Amino acid sequence: MIQFPKLFEPGRIGQMEVKNRIVLPPMSTNFCLNEGYISQRLIDYYEERARGGVGLLITEGMAVEARGRRRFLELSLAAPSAGHAL
Repeated sequence: MIQFPKLFEPGRIGQMEVKNRIVLPPMSTNFCLNEGYISQRLIDYYEERARGGVGLLITEGMAVEARGRRRFLELSLAAPSAGHAL
């Protein structure tokens, strides 16, 4: 008997449907590169969680522009992503 049967059922957030109700909340990984670039380690991190069955991945916080970065290994939307996209 499954204790939380709704957990593995699809859910909706507005018009978006997710395959289950398991959510990865935003957590700082410090897996980006020094200038805020997306690293292969960060891509691998999110891919592995998706493979593990998480229904919704919320990426970690990121600075909108370079001067808004609060810490050294924080993602930045201002940094070129070298062709990578999450």
